[in-house]
Amino acid sequence: MGYVRNFAGLTTDQIETLASIFRNDGATVEVLDDEGAFRISVSYPEPWATTSSSAATVTSALEGETVGWQGLIDLYKSHLGYTLPQKVATLSQWILESGRGKSELATRHINYAGLKFRERMRGFAEPVDYNASDGLDTYCKFSSPAAFITGYWRFIESGPYDGYEAFRDDSAGYIRHIAPKFAADQAYIEKVFGLFDEAKGLLNSSGAGGAASFTDASMQMKLAVVVGHNSRSPGAYAVSPIGQSEFDFNNTVADSMIAEASHYNLEVKRFNRVASGSYSGEIADVYGLVKRWGADAAIELHFNSLNSESTGTEALHAANAAQGRSLAIKLVGTMSDVLALKIRHGDGLKPCISTDRGYASLVAIPTTPTVLVEPFFGSNRNDCIKAAAVGPAGLARAYLRGVRDWAVTTVS
Repeated sequence: MGYVRNFAGLTTDQIETLASIFRNDGATVEVLDDEGAFRISVSYPEPWATTSSSAATVTSALEGETVGWQGLIDLYKSHLGYTLPQKVATLSQWILESGRGKSELATRHINYAGLKFRERMRGFAEPVDYNASDGLDTYCKFSSPAAFITGYWRFIESGPYDGYEAFRDDSAGYIRHIAPKFAADQAYIEKVFGLFDEAKGLLNSSGAGGAASFTDASMQMKLAVVVGHNSRSPGAYAVSPIGQSEFDFNNTVADSMIAEASHYNLEVKRFNRVASGSYSGEIADVYGLVKRWGADAAIELHFNSLNSESTGTEALHAANAAQGRSLAIKLVGTMSDVLALKIRHGDGLKPCISTDRGYASLVAIPTTPTVLVEPFFGSNRNDCIKAAAVGPAGLARAYLRGVRDWAVTTVS
């Protein structure tokens, strides 16, 4: 037996909109005069129509609320309580967990994240039995997309995810932090990371709800990563446990930056100096390539070396370059966060003049803010132990965070 539903007291515009929605959903629609207004009779041939997403959308729309997958996106993009990186990370989860809003758990119970019911969710969701891919269990049932968004964050803040707040501006960091306790799938992090670009696109598009679109200031920023020294003259050598030259170590760091750049809304390209026997010629050549690529900012990767007692983190910038200085400040902060070494010169900054080492790199492209980073001393065993514990990938993320944070406050 089919399913029939009637809607009465409708205007002409409402009739046209709703009729189109239901017909696209496979229903038969009859429009009837209702003493000056209108009503429609909607017939579905199968019993499952009672849970139709179109039926839910129309019923709620008549009550002034948009529901469904697009409704969730429209609501979330305009929500002022969360940062863009938080939204990108969580919407990517919801895309994965709900199959872009098409899973039965999403369409029937407005649960886009596969959240299982816990007592701490009482008052935010109702318990409902649901047979998922891993068997029958009790899941959260939400009353609306707004209730789901509130409920999701309740689930996180009240669960075993202490410290998640530290990743308000770090989409990838947030996922890495919660994933071990949120999902059993060993590939979960990679799967969610792979959806970041899709989530950004959804959050930046104008949806059916008419929410204003927005852009992240750093999304189009192009970062050039220049690896210090070259294969013939590889620079200083770091003692154990690193046991590598500047050139070899920082090539690995640069590769990690490229691999994770999209998670920080950056486009990263590595540039290597080609040995020619002329330092000034090598610098001119490599930064000529950076300029032709159209970089918005550049970082030259190094590490320091002097003696076993020398220690600390610093960043070099041209003395008269305000943008270079502001970028250096951010990078010193993020390097210090992960390495926890002494910040040299009090603030970690080393303004350079024409007679200083590295100055040629810093002014090679006057219009491109450029910073030379020296995160630790390769000649200091304790510095190297800390740098090895963080690893090239950890240091790469520190650089990416610094550039992203600088871009957000600098680019309009």
